Amino acid sequence: MSAKTVGLLAILSFGLALSASAQIVCPPPALGMILLEPELEELAPLYIRGKELQRYQIYSGKVSLLVVEYENVTISEAFQGRNRIGVTVTFKN
Repeated sequence: MSAKTVGLLAILSFGLALSASAQIVCPPPALGMILLEPELEELAPLYIRGKELQRYQIYSGKVSLLVVEYENVTISEAFQGRNRIGVTVTFKN
């Protein structure tokens, strides 16, 4: 099953300082963990991300946010319980 058949959606936006971010709206939970990895690797390959600087997780009830900061990119993954519900990739200048 391809990402298009389950409704994977990527939204790109550009800021005033020519910064860019991409938001990926995840498919249903059973497929979200499997299908998202290739798309995330295509959008922000390891060689573009740079060195990992830090990672942390924020919790609020059943919702959590995992943030991984790299030299050139920040990747934020939103979870509801164990299900990933969205990913935001922000490119630094």
